[in-house]
Amino acid sequence: MDSDMRLVWANKRAGKIANKTIQDFMGHKCYEFLRNRDTVCAGCTCVKALESGKTEWGTLYHPVSEGANESYWDVFGVPLTGEDGEITGVIEIARDITEKIKADNALIQAKDDWENTFDAITDMVMLLDSQHRIIRANEATAKVLGTTKKDLIGKRCYEAVHGQEYTIAGCPLISTMKTLKPCTREIHEACGGGDRHPRGRDGP
Repeated sequence: MDSDMRLVWANKRAGKIANKTIQDFMGHKCYEFLRNRDTVCAGCTCVKALESGKTEWGTLYHPVSEGANESYWDVFGVPLTGEDGEITGVIEIARDITEKIKADNALIQAKDDWENTFDAITDMVMLLDSQHRIIRANEATAKVLGTTKKDLIGKRCYEAVHGQEYTIAGCPLISTMKTLKPCTREIHEACGGGDRHPRGRDGP
């Protein structure tokens, strides 16, 4: 593009994306020809490059419009200078990242769904590493133990749950790590207000 944002050249890929011939591009302002706009796109990296004289980068979002689907683009604007050092135009390099953005959003949604399901379980549930350290605990665990999920992270389960400095007899986690199979144990504990019989189940 020249310094007035008029297209002077485009590669075949640009023509294929826009469903235009290369000749169709010439002389048109990019935002008018490609996006059917009267003004430049918000955050246009080419405008920034023309103003700063430096390579500019940004992610642009194009909503659904007539003849075009919603899309996201990584866009670089690279200024062109003449022999006198004056900026004469700009090269725009655009990469379609729509599928990546959709995949990232789906991953975030899946994580949120998992977190909500995890916290909806009314039994105590903890994720532990091989050293008995708590990686994650659900809301029910924090409520029973009278603490917060954040405060449980990093503590060893036998410290947080049983108040001991060592693993308890019959620990199902030890059995699971040896056999690589789920293990269920019912453990009797004497408490100040009576007895309790929590049932522990561990799985690899």
